[in-house]
Parts: sequence; structure tokens; C-alpha cells
Amino acid sequence: MQCMICGRQVGGEKSIRNRNLNEIPPFNEKINIEIEKSLQKRVDSFRKKKFYYVLYEKIKEKNNYSDEMMYGLLKSMLSLATEAKIKTIEESKFCKLNNEPKLTEWLIKFLDRDFHIRSELKGKYILTKKNVKVDLMLYPKEHLIECGFDKDYFAIEIKYLDPFHELFKKGSEMFWQAITYKDSAFEIKNKTIIPKFTLVFTNLSFKNQRKKLLSRVDWDMPSMWRAYSHLASHAGVGILEILEPYIDYKTKEKSQTGWKIFFATSEYFTKDREGNYKLNNPYVSRKKSAGNIS
Repeated sequence: MQCMICGRQVGGEKSIRNRNLNEIPPFNEKINIEIEKSLQKRVDSFRKKKFYYVLYEKIKEKNNYSDEMMYGLLKSMLSLATEAKIKTIEESKFCKLNNEPKLTEWLIKFLDRDFHIRSELKGKYILTKKNVKVDLMLYPKEHLIECGFDKDYFAIEIKYLDPFHELFKKGSEMFWQAITYKDSAFEIKNKTIIPKFTLVFTNLSFKNQRKKLLSRVDWDMPSMWRAYSHLASHAGVGILEILEPYIDYKTKEKSQTGWKIFFATSEYFTKDREGNYKLNNPYVSRKKSAGNIS
């Protein structure tokens, strides 16, 4: 504080002017070292950039290439490098699920403990009255309901998607199918039901298959997949992802296979690798967007 009469500092922290120089701590040399390290990183980064630039110019000059030809060359080289990288991605037993019948058969057995399952259930799309047939219709068993899972039917659309062929076409068709099932009526035990939400299940629900997608040279493919999933989430369509088992490096024990349901970036429900159930966000499965959603 400052005295209102004489203007001197009274109480509180001393001003710098009145502070004893002996009270000021010595300069910390570690700060200087950290600054030097950060500057060195910038220099290293610059050197790398310069190195690649020189290499680029050498290849261009020796082969008499234009910038456009260099672009084609580097893109081809990147494609070859990507193929080599993909070969290093560890295969798992789930890679054998390389078509829709195999995916469907595996999923029914896998989810049988947690859900009542009906397959290839026929119904009608409410808007156009067109006949539809959903791959799976599920209802949670009592232990899931006790953990907070919605006490409603939901649908699953199953597709095998090759990460390198027709992902745009088949991916868009799959998500649109799932959206229409969300607004379709089905008959179960003489009752008309409309799914609470719809999920998509594909080979990309497994980690190593997603790695292959993310390794693609054309980044528009992974971006497209994220865009599809975000858009579909506004229509009540989510993704069923498999939590593949892992081996504890200490005990060498193998964990269980888990699963999780999420909509865009929000997780709804999870069964972890220890067999524990968790309701993460109860609201994402109940979202019904229309018109302006901001």
C-alpha cells in the first residue's frame, strides 16, 4: 500500500525501488540453457528444411524435371513408402473377417452375452413407405439396463469396406442406409418399433484396419470417414468399435475383447477389456437433430 500523505510504501509487498538488492534471487542459469536448447531446435529444424530443399533441387536438376514432374515423382515415391509401411502393420485374427457374412457371424456370437439379437429384420422406411431390411436389431439384456444402457431397440448396419477401393461410394451408402433405418418402423412381437439409434459395424471397427485407412497417401479418405461419422451422428447414427485384447507384458495375461459405442467424438457406452460396463454420456444416444443444430 502507498501512504496517502507522504506517498511512501507502507505494508504489503515492497516496490522494486525500495527493495534491498540482496533480496533479489540470482539469475537462474537453467533458464539460459533452456533458451539455448529451444534455439538449437529451431536451427536443427531449419537445417533439415534446407537439406530437403537441396536434395529436391539436385534431383530436379540432374533429371531435368519440372516442379510438376517432381510432384508426380514424390507422390509415387510416397505411395511406395506407404505400401511398405502398411505391410509392417501387425495382422490380427480379426483380419480373417474379410466379408460381410463373416463379420455378421462373428458379431452375433460376440454380442450374444450382452444383447438379444434379431437378424435381417424387415420393415418400412417411414418417409417413402419403401421396404427395408436391417442386418441386426438388438435389445440390451438386463445387466446392461442396470448399468444405464437405454431400454430400447437399436439397429446395426454391417459392411465390409476396403480401405483402398470404393470407400467413398460404399461408405456413403452405408451411412445413408443407417440413417434411413433410424427412421424406419419394424414389427417385433406384434409391436411396431422404431430404433432408438443405429450403429455401423465394419472391418474399420478393428484397430489394425483403421491403421491401414490412416496410412493412405490421399488424406481426403481419412478426412471423409470422419466427416461421414460426424454428419451421421446428427441423425442418431453411431459407430460400434471393438476393443481388441492385449497381453500384459508383466503377467503375460491376455485381456478380454471389449466394445464401445460412440457418436462422432462422444462415447455413449463401453464394455472395457476387463469386462466392466460404463455409461459415459447418456444424452448422445437420445439426440434428435432437425433444422439448425448449432
